[in-house]
Amino acid sequence: MSRFAADFAAASDLLSEAFGEEVSLVRGGTTTTGVTAEVTTHKYQGEGEEGFLTTFVFTDFVIAIADYAFTSTVATPRKGDRILRVIDSVTHTYEVLPLPGGRECEWSDDSGNQWLCHAKHIDP
Repeated sequence: MSRFAADFAAASDLLSEAFGEEVSLVRGGTTTTGVTAEVTTHKYQGEGEEGFLTTFVFTDFVIAIADYAFTSTVATPRKGDRILRVIDSVTHTYEVLPLPGGRECEWSDDSGNQWLCHAKHIDP
């Protein structure tokens, strides 16, 4: 690892702690708590079910690959995983879903240390 890459990784860890928030990951009956995520909302355009250009609003979660784990085993995000986020003492549920014509996750950075997971807010 180059000195720049090492410095960038260290800075990224500090920024996640400063600007990230704790979420929980759920797959089936397994839950992983205390995962740090950077959360943003993005609008994406794609073809809807009737073939018209549609704008989709997704909540994106940037999560370290090493932290996306269930029962201590690192996993690849997949459709149907749930991300729980507490806002004003209320637990909100997001479901990992692919973008229209795309994937449910992708690399967030060139070094391949973080996932960018696309999710829809489903509850409440």
